[in-house]
Amino acid sequence: PHLYGEHEPNPETLYGQAYKNAKYTPVLVVHTALLLENLVRKAPLIPPKTHLIIDRIETLAETALATLTQTFEVNQFLSEDDARNNTFAVLFGVLALLHEKDTLREKTGAVYRTGGRHDVILTPAHLETAEGAKILDLLKKIETALTAHTPSNHLLLKPRFDSLKKALTLQESNLTWVTLTEQGDALLKACPRNIGVLLAQELWSKTQNLIGLTAYGTYKGN
Repeated sequence: PHLYGEHEPNPETLYGQAYKNAKYTPVLVVHTALLLENLVRKAPLIPPKTHLIIDRIETLAETALATLTQTFEVNQFLSEDDARNNTFAVLFGVLALLHEKDTLREKTGAVYRTGGRHDVILTPAHLETAEGAKILDLLKKIETALTAHTPSNHLLLKPRFDSLKKALTLQESNLTWVTLTEQGDALLKACPRNIGVLLAQELWSKTQNLIGLTAYGTYKGN
């Protein structure tokens, strides 16, 4: 619980002691992965610092993309409600169908090959297709069902669904794309369009002094 609360961790725990030590040190050395994970969580993993030394700075771009990319799959939405499970299964099935059709014609939106597979970037034109209309209809049905009932499992499901809906309604600030697993199951992914601006607002503007450490270098020509 001390890792996921909204306040500073319990100082009696091992993590709480480490957090306290980091809080009162004048300069903090932090790995890029921890720094970016701290950016997206409500609970602070590291205390606010105006002086930072970032380790493995060369991995910042790759780590930022991985950390800020949300991935949605049907198993994340399964519960004891069989009817709703079927609705989510249909939704991700339609996404797989949309991916298949768009991969074949490569006209509706941008298609990229990544590691031997196609990633289909969704555009407003996709929502105007039959598959797009079905997706929007399913989102509406799921939202109505979640709003009408409030058991404890819905409280956990609703935030995930809200994020899924935001990704599928193609907000201007986000980039959303569909890819397939090796088994042919659809994965929906979304990330901010301009990660650099987000980092400038939420990270760099709050740091007075910054030093980056890199694993790359030369020694005697090597």
